[in-house]
Amino acid sequence: QPNPALGALSMGYLDGSDLPYYWSLANRFTLFDHFFAASQAGALPNRVAAIAGQDASLTTNTAPAGGITVPTVFNQLDQKHLSWKYYVQGYSTSSAGTTPQQQAARLIDAPVLGVPSLPAADATKVVSSSQYFADLAKNQLPHVFYVSGTVDSERAPQNPAHGEAFVESLVNALIQSGEWDHTVLLLTYDNSGGWYDNLPPPVIGGAQVGIRVPAILVSPYARSGHVDSTILDTASIPAMIDSVFGLGAL
Repeated sequence: QPNPALGALSMGYLDGSDLPYYWSLANRFTLFDHFFAASQAGALPNRVAAIAGQDASLTTNTAPAGGITVPTVFNQLDQKHLSWKYYVQGYSTSSAGTTPQQQAARLIDAPVLGVPSLPAADATKVVSSSQYFADLAKNQLPHVFYVSGTVDSERAPQNPAHGEAFVESLVNALIQSGEWDHTVLLLTYDNSGGWYDNLPPPVIGGAQVGIRVPAILVSPYARSGHVDSTILDTASIPAMIDSVFGLGAL
């Protein structure tokens, strides 16, 4: 179907002159060039995989009636009494909305809100990304945190430079804080957002995964300027958390 925002454009790309900060991160830290979205079905299944190691059999962005019932890394962290937060850009409990469409969008932004096995008090751990900067200033980041960009989307045909600026604010604040020396931050995406990629998705664990997405490991522990070609996907995120904190694989 014709897209008025794109006009006659059928395929495009962005390079270092378009997104200089991302190029700088890739040159300074570790770039994963075989990192794939775990699911082909969209944002919600991939964001569920990012917290649960699986997509919970979701095939659309519609939340299941009974909620997300598979175990998550947050269940594991609670059991070990380890702190966590889920920072969401522009999040406010007073403006969360009540329509099915608003609730669906809210769940995509923070799928942890749709996990009925978590105690109600855990909902207070979903906060605005502004709290991320406040926590950094006090050197009080939790053991594990997620940051979800929502306002400045990089989905085509929107300008990815806006999302890049949001990421830059997150990373620069972290590097300049007292938390930097013991933090690992993985930058990646829940799906392709309509951007083209030339690498066919592989079969992982017997399942065809989604399209390749950018992924950069930003940390004093990351190898500078290194390109890691290990085949990874969204489920590698909770796998890393489980490995670091000895939680056992989901």
